[in-house]
Amino acid sequence: MEKLVVAYKLCSSYTLLISDIKSFVYTLIRSNGMLGVIVDTEYKGQLALATNLAKDRQFDQAIVILKSLVSENSKDEIVLGLLASIYFQIGMEEHAKDFYLKILTVNPENALAAFQLGLAQLSTGQAQEAVDTWAPLLKNEQEFMAHFHTGLAFLELERPVEALNVLQIARLNMPKSHPLFEKADEIIASLENDNDE
Repeated sequence: MEKLVVAYKLCSSYTLLISDIKSFVYTLIRSNGMLGVIVDTEYKGQLALATNLAKDRQFDQAIVILKSLVSENSKDEIVLGLLASIYFQIGMEEHAKDFYLKILTVNPENALAAFQLGLAQLSTGQAQEAVDTWAPLLKNEQEFMAHFHTGLAFLELERPVEALNVLQIARLNMPKSHPLFEKADEIIASLENDNDE
């Protein structure tokens, strides 16, 4: 953003600003080593269509369009994420995991993809893998969903002390209005009762 402001200050007219912004964006793309291109209108239209199809639960048609978009730009995190989400929603967890991993290859800092990958792992009986996937997210105590689900994974792994620790952090940072807040309270109370016995 700072570079954009600097570019604006250096421009003497709106036309130069537009030219400088285009140049700035292309420079960013090249300097970040991205193969991405400025997304054209047709690509955006296809992405919007696939999104609407997915919302309408027309998953087969959405998948066809999204796969076509992936062939155009294999590093588009939005397209990869939509594909992963659809596969997860229709019970094809292995495909979902593959696409979440592709996102994390493109952007290892994508917390949403890491969280969703962990959910897919947990849902397929890979509790330890889910814990490992979520470990970097646990550095941020505000990631209450990662803490909550890590607690559930620890319970599956029969590690109640670790489960209690992360669930307490989740409850501390979770809004009281969140649908999982009461569930976190119940699990914590149960674990604390078990510890007292």
